[in-house]
Amino acid sequence: MTKARILADYVAGGTTAAEFDYMDGVTSNVQTQMNAKAPLASPTFTGTTTVSGDLVPSTPLSNRNIVINGGFDIWQRGTTFTSPASASYTADRWAYLENGTMTHTITRSTDVPTEAQSGYKSNYSMKIDCTTADSSIASDVYNFVVQKIEGYNIQPLQGNTVTLSFWIKSTKTGTQTICWRNSGLNMNMIKEYTINTTNTWEKKEITWTFDNSGGTWDYTNGIGGWLCWNLAHGTNFHTTKDAWQSTSGVMSTSSAVNNTDSTSNDIYLAQVQLELGSSATPFEHRSWGDELAKCQRYFQLIQGYGQNIPVGSAFWWNNAELGFMIELVVTMRGPVTVVAPTGTNFYRWVAGTSTYSTDITSAYGAGASRGGGGGNNTMHKVIHAYKVSVSGTAGQSGHLYAQGASFASTEYMAAKSEL
Repeated sequence: MTKARILADYVAGGTTAAEFDYMDGVTSNVQTQMNAKAPLASPTFTGTTTVSGDLVPSTPLSNRNIVINGGFDIWQRGTTFTSPASASYTADRWAYLENGTMTHTITRSTDVPTEAQSGYKSNYSMKIDCTTADSSIASDVYNFVVQKIEGYNIQPLQGNTVTLSFWIKSTKTGTQTICWRNSGLNMNMIKEYTINTTNTWEKKEITWTFDNSGGTWDYTNGIGGWLCWNLAHGTNFHTTKDAWQSTSGVMSTSSAVNNTDSTSNDIYLAQVQLELGSSATPFEHRSWGDELAKCQRYFQLIQGYGQNIPVGSAFWWNNAELGFMIELVVTMRGPVTVVAPTGTNFYRWVAGTSTYSTDITSAYGAGASRGGGGGNNTMHKVIHAYKVSVSGTAGQSGHLYAQGASFASTEYMAAKSEL
């Protein structure tokens, strides 16, 4: 045998380590040297690859994305929100906060990064359109959009490196900031990124390491953290970037631009993903049903817009109050509050051969004193009570329907357990 033959020839032929040693004329063990060789760094395979034994990934292969509704497919409350109140929700899981004079309209938009750009077919983005400008931000003013993430979902992040990736299109160029805040708001990580070209889709990747050695963290069903996209912040909220800050309230840096200084300013956000690891992976596709179910842990639309939509079986608590029970489609995060519209002839009550158009004059929510009202709501069922404009007989049962004709586009009935 000649040593000129390449090693692969012998391996393919089933040559043993001992035979390698004999052929090489030395006492070293080739197999030992091969075992000690460092693994390949970032190998690329083509064709079919078969792995024998266990394949142990360093990060999850599924359920990678900690963000819920990062693709902005789910909008149970509606698709247009004009001058939303601070702390109100728009797209599912996404809230808008401000305490200044600026206002925005938030809409579901079909302006998205292309498949050629992102490698993923997006249907929607979230558009944040400045409709009232605030060109001089006072020191105590803030404005941002946020996803509050449940404590159970941040458990795997602690002590590990994470990567946030997203696509963004902005009128305003320059330095922008995102912020991660813990549940106690006393451990904050501020990261900067740059919008390079106006009104152009750009992908951003931001990496940091979680540190839970200080501050107050919730790892159960409370707020685990706040993931914030900053629009404008006064100097009271400025700090340094890239380091954990224990000062409560800091969220941005002095380098960040003011995205609210003109009514021409628009921001579009798409394909938001937060995951373990130091590199961004392709945006994780989840089925529409899976994404909806994740959203319904926090907000479930019981009855939407339209006419003659059944709400549920109902009965008279007494001659002035209706009660009904609803089985929730998924277990909610915690105790449930019912959101319901009140107004003239919104509902229709059917009992036996009798039909009544009725107004909801007041609705009992969570913690209400009414027996069977919100105070008895659980994560699994809703028992709800109404004061109505018609009278009935205590104990009589029937069905409650949405009348529909009087419903405005922003009115719905829902169960919520938001963070």
